[in-house]
Amino acid sequence: MVITNEEAVGLNAAVAASTEQIQEQVAAPPPPKPRKGRRVRKTNLEKMEILAFVDQGGSQGAAAEKFGVSRTAVTKMVKERAAISAQALVESATSSRKVLQYQHKLSVIEDMLYKWQLQVELDAPGLKVTGELLQSKAMEFRNKILADYSSELSDEVIMSLTDFKASNGWLHRYMQRRSMRSLPKHHTPAGATSITPDRMTYDQRVQKIREMLMNVAPTCIWSLDELILRHRTTSARLDSVVNMDVRSLERISVAMAVSASGEKLHLQVVGKDPNPDSIKDVDTLTTYGVQYRDHCRATHDAPTIADFIQAMNHEATARKQIWYLVLDSCTAHVAAAHSLNPSGSFRNGFSFDSIVLLFLPPGPTSDAQPLHQGIFRSFKLRFRREMLQTLLHEYEQWAATSKPIQQQGQNEAIHDDGSPVIDAFDVHAHTHMRNTLSWLHTAWESVPSSSIRHAWAASLYLSAPEPGDGEVNAALIEEDDNKAYAELLSQLTKVPALQKTLGLDFTENSSQFMLELLDFDKSESNGADELVKDNEIVVESLAAQGLLRDTQRALALESFKGEDLPVLTASEANSTVSRLLHFMSQENDNLLTLSERRTGRANLLILQRLMLKAREREREREAATDFTV
Repeated sequence: MVITNEEAVGLNAAVAASTEQIQEQVAAPPPPKPRKGRRVRKTNLEKMEILAFVDQGGSQGAAAEKFGVSRTAVTKMVKERAAISAQALVESATSSRKVLQYQHKLSVIEDMLYKWQLQVELDAPGLKVTGELLQSKAMEFRNKILADYSSELSDEVIMSLTDFKASNGWLHRYMQRRSMRSLPKHHTPAGATSITPDRMTYDQRVQKIREMLMNVAPTCIWSLDELILRHRTTSARLDSVVNMDVRSLERISVAMAVSASGEKLHLQVVGKDPNPDSIKDVDTLTTYGVQYRDHCRATHDAPTIADFIQAMNHEATARKQIWYLVLDSCTAHVAAAHSLNPSGSFRNGFSFDSIVLLFLPPGPTSDAQPLHQGIFRSFKLRFRREMLQTLLHEYEQWAATSKPIQQQGQNEAIHDDGSPVIDAFDVHAHTHMRNTLSWLHTAWESVPSSSIRHAWAASLYLSAPEPGDGEVNAALIEEDDNKAYAELLSQLTKVPALQKTLGLDFTENSSQFMLELLDFDKSESNGADELVKDNEIVVESLAAQGLLRDTQRALALESFKGEDLPVLTASEANSTVSRLLHFMSQENDNLLTLSERRTGRANLLILQRLMLKAREREREREAATDFTV
């Protein structure tokens, strides 16, 4: 076979090309094997979602691509559908129980830790809160609970707290549950000192707020605060007739907001009763101009404060304004701010929609809080005046219709066993929530706008008071209050029985009269006076979650069972309770605090009611069995 030159050249070229291609294939590295991804584990509930997608007509390949699993895994799910469905039903039925169980046992530590964080943010805003610090503080709270309150906790809770170790995993979950960002590592430079709040820092921070508001229109500068009112009594004297009823211990918390222009928003009142009988099925905001809420301790907490701020935000948005709101830095206020703006901070401020929150630094804020510059005082005086005028009117109505009954009752003023007789005129029948809301609304409406503007000027948020809002006008308003109370005292002295019942029988002049009505609410502090300590945080959190059990009372009852005590008659027991009430009503040489005496007296009043019923039944039984002629 003869190959021509042209064929030889073509053959050589083909061989060369083939050789080059083979060399390239040999020289080139093999393609990398696809890296095996991380195995995705789906829960049974997520598997049910995938199966639902397939049931609706989706292919297994599409399901695998959409949910990030392999096609083989989808095929396996389809085959094991019955088992997956059964397990998913069990999980959905028990998941809520598991969450509640966790919250009942261990969320109390997280609640304490969060409250402690809020307090640190107020008291020491320069302190860096690290993860290590949170873990250490959590263990400190855990140890304190086990050391001081283990006898009052159930065995199940004690076991859960004992197993708690504040691990890194717990810290991560805690931060997620509280919507917290990553915490900084705490590195203290050499020679650096820790930041602690002092008087200079306090003054500077207050001055900074004043400077921020200097160029803001007075209609957009607001202040919010709360006060506590014992709305069912008129005296601090524990031995007065009005305080011989457990209802006298009831209280309400009143939140109010005022602007630098003298404007007032509606009041928000928090009571203990979720649905008082006197205002059932009543829209209190429409009827009385007061928003009513309930709380187990009759005090404003973070949710109720947040609701009030939301209402202010709605009003500011409707007016197309930005409102700057000055608040005390109590825990409830700051917690409400965190719930409204989780990304805010005490140092950088909180703002959302049409509201900017400006927190006064911790400490005595009366100088910087306009509501403390006479507005609270003026409001309380007007509230008590409305209250006493109503009681005077009701007493006159009662006296006119039941005078013979009253005279008959005076002949038996004291029982033979020394127990006091309840006055026929029931003061507390007229201090219910319906009347209270009416008094609050009338008192709030009567607070002069000039007094509010004067308070803002006295707090140095305004450059100068408006004409007519100065000291002269304030003196005239105070003089009018004195005249009104002098007239009220004159009316009250004409009915000495009512004056004694109300505990106001030792009042000599209008100034003393006003002071006595103002003083007994001072012990009920709120807002600015709140400085939460670790002990208070622990007790409050344990009580709020219902983890404390009254073992001391149980032990006392067991000890009574073992003693051989004489059996008392109902009259003897009632006499003993009356003596105990008398003991609780006196000063006792400071052996008991005012709060302790109030608590003891409240319990004794309940017991006295039962003993009075028992004594009456005992007398009825004796009368029915007495056949002597």
